[in-house]
Amino acid sequence: MVTKNLRLRSALDAIARRKNATLAQLSIAWPMARGSRAAASIVPIPGAKSRGHLEENVRAAEIVFTTDDLAEIDRIVPPGVAAGTRYPIGQMRRVNL
Repeated sequence: MVTKNLRLRSALDAIARRKNATLAQLSIAWPMARGSRAAASIVPIPGAKSRGHLEENVRAAEIVFTTDDLAEIDRIVPPGVAAGTRYPIGQMRRVNL
């Protein structure tokens, strides 16, 4: 499971580097871009433990995706491609999943 997810992360990290962005910024900007394609407003609300992280997160709004960028991301991470659960099994029960 971990190996599969690390390959996905590596592919996304390569896109982030091409965009002169961090993986965190890509992860914030991508759903916003997807929402604008669907005429919906999707605004992720990331947490930030420091002012530096907050500033990094805000810069995600500056990322501009081409249609090809979005298609590439959609090919890399289609719904359900990540392996495993979001939380350990015990925690999944606590969040009713």
